[in-house]
Amino acid sequence: MQDLRQILTHVLTIIGYTDDKTRFINDFISLCQKQASASLVAALPQETQEALAGTAPDSIELRHYFSDEAVEQAIKQATQTYFQSYLQTVAPTLSNEQRTNLQAYLSSLAAAQ
Repeated sequence: MQDLRQILTHVLTIIGYTDDKTRFINDFISLCQKQASASLVAALPQETQEALAGTAPDSIELRHYFSDEAVEQAIKQATQTYFQSYLQTVAPTLSNEQRTNLQAYLSSLAAAQ
């Protein structure tokens, strides 16, 4: 998660985010983990879901039911979805310079993969 924290910190700096960045990042990561958990629980067989009924999805030990790769993939998917949504939300508020800097940064990340 350290890389994600660094990426989010950099993005928030570029867009001029003035509130508590650490809190935003912690909330963002928590939201992604909860969504990943909910998605994975929804993929379990109905009887397993019923046995887990009433248990918060983010408190279920997912690695008991899924491989590490499946859990990581679900987290990655949730993170991408929420990150794209956030960027779409803030894009209209950005100046041309911020937009250009953000596009350059995101392009550099894509090139590094």
